[in-house]
Amino acid sequence: MRVRLFSTTLVTTLVGLLLLLLPGPEATAHGRIVDLCLSTVSASEGCVFVCPAGDGQTLADRGAVIDVTILDDYGEPIVGIPASDFWVIGCEDNLVLCGGSASINADGPTDASGHTTISGTIRASGYAVGLHVVVMGIVIGCPEPTCLPITVRSPDMDGNLAVDIVDFSLFAVDFTSPPKPYNSQSDYNCDGEVNLIDLAMFAFHFGAPHNC
Repeated sequence: MRVRLFSTTLVTTLVGLLLLLLPGPEATAHGRIVDLCLSTVSASEGCVFVCPAGDGQTLADRGAVIDVTILDDYGEPIVGIPASDFWVIGCEDNLVLCGGSASINADGPTDASGHTTISGTIRASGYAVGLHVVVMGIVIGCPEPTCLPITVRSPDMDGNLAVDIVDFSLFAVDFTSPPKPYNSQSDYNCDGEVNLIDLAMFAFHFGAPHNC
């Protein structure tokens, strides 16, 4: 009887330990738990022109490189999280990503300090006033997701992942400003006006295909 009781207790204990070791929704492939409060993201303020074709400005072009440091629930860096496990989304969910999580990724895996950067171009439509950073499907920040001060604008204003005549019609409503009311979504070069420079930027990307 004592042997049977010991065996049952041992099995229960082993099962409990196994469940604790299984990765949860915030765990890496190594079983390390990403702590959203200890992990950090930061970036300088910037305004970035993007296109679903992927030929827009990079975050680095606009001085808005994103720094990411991922720590576990013990405050230790998590090393080797793949670059493809990082991407960005709009803080107000107005950015349509071309290719989903593949629209932009980190520049490399996390290093010995749990650090990586995001500095490339975003393949996207629509616009965003602020960006969230996502790691393995989880938005970083605590108690609220961190909204980075990066504005994103695209010539594909209707968000169908193609720059077409509908987008031109939307842009034409705002051109020129002044004297028309200012709409920041059409101010592609971020100078506070909708003018010939913005028209030239739109024209260069007109016809950009849906290649997601």
